[in-house]
Amino acid sequence: MTIKKISVFCGAHLGKSPDYKIAAQQIGKMMAEKGLEVIFGGGNVGLMKVVADTAIENGGRATGITLKSLHEFELTNPNINETIITHSLFERKEKFLDMSDAFIVLPGGVGSMDELLEVMVSNQLGGINKPLGLLNINGYYDGFLSWLQHSVDEEFVSLENQNQVLVHNDPKELLKMGIKSISKNQLNNEIGMIILAIKPKDTFQACQEIADKIDSPNIVSVVAGIKLNKIERYFKKAKVVRVMPITASAYGKGITAIYGKPVCKILINKSKKLFNQVGTCIILKKESEIDNFTGLIGSGPAYFFYLLKVYEKRVLKLCHGDRKVANKIISNFLDGISSSVAADVGMDEAINMIASKKGTTEAGINSLKSNNVLQLFEKGIISAVKRSKEISNEY
Repeated sequence: MTIKKISVFCGAHLGKSPDYKIAAQQIGKMMAEKGLEVIFGGGNVGLMKVVADTAIENGGRATGITLKSLHEFELTNPNINETIITHSLFERKEKFLDMSDAFIVLPGGVGSMDELLEVMVSNQLGGINKPLGLLNINGYYDGFLSWLQHSVDEEFVSLENQNQVLVHNDPKELLKMGIKSISKNQLNNEIGMIILAIKPKDTFQACQEIADKIDSPNIVSVVAGIKLNKIERYFKKAKVVRVMPITASAYGKGITAIYGKPVCKILINKSKKLFNQVGTCIILKKESEIDNFTGLIGSGPAYFFYLLKVYEKRVLKLCHGDRKVANKIISNFLDGISSSVAADVGMDEAINMIASKKGTTEAGINSLKSNNVLQLFEKGIISAVKRSKEISNEY
């Protein structure tokens, strides 16, 4: 999980000790330096003002979520980048939970405690799954932590729920802890699928990082050229499926090859359901067929784009250089071909529907035949398949 926004819950007063203000300044400064947006209560008083002002002074961003009643009394910090006005405490807390990627609680009063417990309960019940840090300056939260431990001992709170609260007395260390995603135990239980979509050279480092956090992951690899066994070796027990989509997936016209071992049947079906959203899928029977798919279909659009360069040049000339008109003509031209294929018209039949005896189409087709265009086209596909196999052997 990438963390970009952190809610900072803290007091509307500065507190008795100057250490509280110093900690608030450190949090604001470090968040700005790390490019993390401060989400806070919006007030122009106390520690919350210190955090927001310090973040902004150091080039950061701060968004305040305030109540309408407080805003009307002009208690909102005028320096912040954005103010969100809510009509109830319930709505306000909902905004905090939705907008934030993580939470840090500094010393504060009843409101800060309410927000702390709201995050704990939401994490416990599964409404969210986000890091929660408690900055225990000068032992301010020792009483709360003692109660929490007592609740665990008396079996009213689970050890897992207790451990969701990351505690430190140093702002720098707490921020490091807070930027971590979720615990290894949570990852093993709650991550249903990991999609590995990175460059081949980065794959093995990524696998090692995943293995450090998850014992038995379900991995869907979109990485070109990396075979299943190269990924599986990093894990004691992992289910790995390879998928190979094409660029047309961006337009909902994709074709995705999927391969996995029989033991991965459920993961294969999940992958098919996912990639069917952007086109259609082919389930392969052998992993080696991925190389054929890559050379034939993965690289396929580029072959046609290459051939269309000649067509585009001629169409542009016909349209007197009007590229907008030319693109429309080419698009309609390709849509017509697509419709013929969808209607199950065979290739030879489609040609015969256009070509007439001794006509222009026949002359063009005969020229292509005499120049062995089909054989050259097939050689190109074979070369691409060969290169796909070579890449697989490079890793």
